[in-house]
Amino acid sequence: MDWPSYPPIVGQGIIISTMNQHGFGQMLDGANTLSGTWNTSNRAVYMPVRISEPVLARKLFWFNGATVSGNADCGIYDAAGTKIVSAGSTAQSGTNALQEVDIADTLLDAGLFYMGLALDNTTGTFFRLSVGTAYRAQAMGTVMQATAFPLPAAATFAAYTDTVTAYVCGFSGRVVI
Repeated sequence: MDWPSYPPIVGQGIIISTMNQHGFGQMLDGANTLSGTWNTSNRAVYMPVRISEPVLARKLFWFNGATVSGNADCGIYDAAGTKIVSAGSTAQSGTNALQEVDIADTLLDAGLFYMGLALDNTTGTFFRLSVGTAYRAQAMGTVMQATAFPLPAAATFAAYTDTVTAYVCGFSGRVVI
């Protein structure tokens, strides 16, 4: 997929998210996020983000929905599916709230990455977008792994089969909350 070019990232106070111009942001312009349950226990969803220059990741985050339950894991993967850094199994905390996790400062070069997100149950909720069909999710670059909790060292990307494609998650060079 050819991605449009974006202005340079300035400073390390950046936020790279599945929902901004580095992820699905421009493709889903005007769409509303809603709280919804995780479709399959222990499933990992990998959503593409592209950065235009090296950045330092200091925090990972995701947006919990109306119900929190069990443990989530969020991480950054390279284009080949190798995990660069992750939060590890973390209790979901705070309803309808951004949850951030401190990680070892990690320098990322410019390029394509995947934000991985997994949950160990189907009761917990996240803010997400429904795009209508699995084919549209696949066209946007979303892939999945059937059993991947906590997030594995190497992802095994498989065709995405759900209609929810964009979960709100990402990383930051600063404290988000």
